[in-house]
Amino acid sequence: MHEIDYEIIYPSCPQFSFYDSRGIESGSTEELDKVANFITQRSIAALKDRLHATWICLPLDDERPIGDAELRMLGLENPREIPVVVVFTKYDGLETRALNTLRQEGRLKPREAFRAMTDTAERLFKEHWLNRIYTTEPHKPPFVCLKDLDKPEGKCDKLMDCTADVLRENKGAQKLFILAQTYSPEKRLKYATDDVFWYLLRTKDYQAPGVMEEIVKRVLSWMPHMFMRKVSYGDANDEAKFCPSPWAFDTLDLLILIRTKMVAYPQWEVCDACIHA
Repeated sequence: MHEIDYEIIYPSCPQFSFYDSRGIESGSTEELDKVANFITQRSIAALKDRLHATWICLPLDDERPIGDAELRMLGLENPREIPVVVVFTKYDGLETRALNTLRQEGRLKPREAFRAMTDTAERLFKEHWLNRIYTTEPHKPPFVCLKDLDKPEGKCDKLMDCTADVLRENKGAQKLFILAQTYSPEKRLKYATDDVFWYLLRTKDYQAPGVMEEIVKRVLSWMPHMFMRKVSYGDANDEAKFCPSPWAFDTLDLLILIRTKMVAYPQWEVCDACIHA
């Protein structure tokens, strides 16, 4: 028997807890009530049990447009304003259907039909799914389209980025979300520099004691897997010594190191610090 309260944890990413509702395509009032009650309870639960984001997944590989049940799902009461992301899955199925339609019409050559597939799929998506949501849902939730997830190279980067973005009002949850996954060094550095940017906007005296140390701490807090070695003040070829802890550096050493990573070596290949995510 399916229960939304069952916690799902994947061995590949044990830091996350997922909860899966049954499909609501049939419009079952009972199932929608269960989902609504679950969201309400989890929005006021203790931090370790709290729901931080909701993904509403809608497949695009069949001809059935978005229905009333899905729209009701989007309109469920959200006591703590839990961020919602609409996830349109199997976008490649929609592209295949668009290509088949173009071929059946027979107005285009096979190669021309393939080139027109992307635009046709986008038009169908907007007409049958996106417009339906955005004309009925006042909040206009963010959305992502995913495809090729059944293939080894399939990734959910767009979903991860969108989820991190909708969590921006809750900096603590956003940070935990980013640190809990295998995020690229470049993306972590982006959030770290954004954090420092807003901190500096609030700081009137940049030369005040402790400001530089706070900048360093903020940057490193986004890099929990960072291993560093000291930057030499002398010849660039001088042998660097590994330090047992990031805090074995003085402030100037760390600022030089961070600046080097942000400006001189954005590719993170030749560096005095390595991130193992």
